[in-house]
Amino acid sequence: MEAQDLLRRFGLGKEEVLLEDYACALGVNAKHLQGRLYIFARHVCFADASDYDKTVVIPSSEVVKVKKKRLALVRPDALLVRTRNEEFLFSSFTF
Repeated sequence: MEAQDLLRRFGLGKEEVLLEDYACALGVNAKHLQGRLYIFARHVCFADASDYDKTVVIPSSEVVKVKKKRLALVRPDALLVRTRNEEFLFSSFTF
């Protein structure tokens, strides 16, 4: 997906810069939504692969903690992003 399309999808300004993106899953209510995690300069965003309208936009200014989590026994394989009001668990990363 083109950078301009991503900015529109997430409602971000044209000055926002995409730094990285990863295929992963977002844990929501005991389900895992498959999609992509987009790391922008000032936002962390997730887009559901099967539902174009299902997105998560987290302003970096609201993030209070980022922590590696261990879902499997071997090594950290998930990322917990905590804001003042919510937690987001991203897992099943593919590189």
